[in-house]
Amino acid sequence: MKIRELTIKVKDLEKQKIFYTKVFGFKLIQSSKNEFSISISFSKFKFVKSEFRCYVELSG
Repeated sequence: MKIRELTIKVKDLEKQKIFYTKVFGFKLIQSSKNEFSISISFSKFKFVKSEFRCYVELSG
């Protein structure tokens, strides 16, 4: 199974963006106040700001 897009809802969006782009060096492909996306191989990981507990949504 190949995952094309993965949506991850997080509380601290800015910390996550710094971690994935600066620490791991993943390519930032989109960024706004409430979400950002990175590219990892053929997959897109989208991080969305949420005040609730973190969870993941898959789309294939």
